[in-house]
Amino acid sequence: MSNGTDAGDGGLGLWLLCAGNPHLKVCEDVPSYYGYRLSLPANATFLAFFGVFLIAYIVIYAATRRGLGFTVAMTLGIICEILGYAGRVMSWENQWTENGFLMQICCLTIAPAFMAAGIYLCLRRIVYTFGPENSRIPPEFYTRIVSLPPLPLTPLPPSDGPTSPTMHNRVVIPSLTRNLPNLSSSPATSSPSFSRQSAAPWPR
Repeated sequence: MSNGTDAGDGGLGLWLLCAGNPHLKVCEDVPSYYGYRLSLPANATFLAFFGVFLIAYIVIYAATRRGLGFTVAMTLGIICEILGYAGRVMSWENQWTENGFLMQICCLTIAPAFMAAGIYLCLRRIVYTFGPENSRIPPEFYTRIVSLPPLPLTPLPPSDGPTSPTMHNRVVIPSLTRNLPNLSSSPATSSPSFSRQSAAPWPR
């Protein structure tokens, strides 16, 4: 029993050591929240892309003054993506601290729900443009799909301790699974409407 306790104390000690000094050589083999080494170029690239997208959405709305609901939903989703990937960049610098981990896991889980809401608002406008009579699904149905968006799970330490390399997966996978029905229902609900509208005359 004493050996297990010593090992546990030693693991926690290394965790705290790496949290305060992430560039030590010994930290290369110490498990973190993620269980893998984050890629700075990949996460910085996504961060830059979403930054450009955010500016583009704001500029387009400022120029057209159309699609307020769609713009707000997509903008909130992109802001969450930016904050999420900023958290991953923070974690690349020090993957043993909790701030970057919680920041990325919460924001990247919420972001798809906002973007799904924007897509459904756009689909509703498309149905109105072609005529609700050409759609098998009432236009209001699209917004009702996202009226109760899924919420992310609260990150909690796993039973085998905060230094478990599987903590990231234990939080991410259940959280994204809760978002999956919302996101996957988009093609299921829009395909019947579009197949019927394709046979209808184009609006003039």
